[in-house]
This record gives sequence, C-alpha cells and structure tokens, in this order.
Amino acid sequence: MHEVKWLTVAAVAVSVLAGGCSTMCEKPVTSVPPAAQKTIDQYAEGGTIHELEMKKKCGMVLYEAEVKKADGSKIEILVNEEGKLYKLERKEHKHK
Repeated sequence: MHEVKWLTVAAVAVSVLAGGCSTMCEKPVTSVPPAAQKTIDQYAEGGTIHELEMKKKCGMVLYEAEVKKADGSKIEILVNEEGKLYKLERKEHKHK
C-alpha cells in the first residue's frame, strides 16, 4: 500500500509538471513558507539543504530542495506552499 501512495504522488507530480503549461519560472530562494519547510525537513532525513528553488508552473508555486546527507547521498524534495509533497527522489552516493 505504501508503494501505491508514492506512485500516486509521482503520477500527480508528472501530470502537474509535464502538463498543459509550457513555461516554468525558476529562481533561487533563501526561505519557504512554514508548511513547505516542515515537509522538506520531514523528508530531508537530517541532511543539509544544498540548493533551494521556487518554481512557478500553471499558476502553482512549488519549492524544490536539494538535500545532501552526511554519507554523500542526495535527496530532491518538491512541495507546494501548503507543504504537499509532489516529488521525493533519493540519489544514492556511488562509492569508487
């Protein structure tokens, strides 16, 4: 059941981000609304926010945080102003 929830979140994010609107505005920001920050912190797993951007598409404001964890892995988190999660992507650190 948990997997279905993530697939639903991913499907919604894809339909919103790749949908009918063709332009997306992106800009770096230093802060986000409290509800969005709470969700980002929840999914950051103790990592440090490395990059934070505000994105506008189809009249929707989204915040994307790139989080770097102590082990070198990264997490990308995309939320709206109300803190609703649209994307959570973990990128594992590759050891050489």
